[in-house]
Amino acid sequence: MDAAARMRDAINLHVFAGNTGIRERHLQWLAINLEDGRSDGNVYESRRDAVRHTRNLSKGWFFPKLGQEQMGERESIIVLQMARQAFKNGVVFAEEEPIVPMLSELSLPFIPNTIKNLSDFITPTRRNHR
Repeated sequence: MDAAARMRDAINLHVFAGNTGIRERHLQWLAINLEDGRSDGNVYESRRDAVRHTRNLSKGWFFPKLGQEQMGERESIIVLQMARQAFKNGVVFAEEEPIVPMLSELSLPFIPNTIKNLSDFITPTRRNHR
């Protein structure tokens, strides 16, 4: 869960900077290491730039888009688990762009298969609607 928190913090830092005008606001990308959830510290203008910059680093990077909304704790856990599962099954994020739901509400069918101890992360009302 520490890796998901690190990823969430990296994304939220750049979302906050964009929303407050500290940096120019437009679609940008981060490079996140799947092993520990750390960003390489850079914000990229395009996904291609992020891929090119991390190509010589160790494998296991994925590239989330920065939006206008901050990422919550549950969403960060889901996104990181889905990315790790895809990587484990052979997806190379530098070569293809997997399509995943952008909102955690749309990910509900995937959640039971991706997170252990799911009951810790789902509210009681959601638990009844599986």
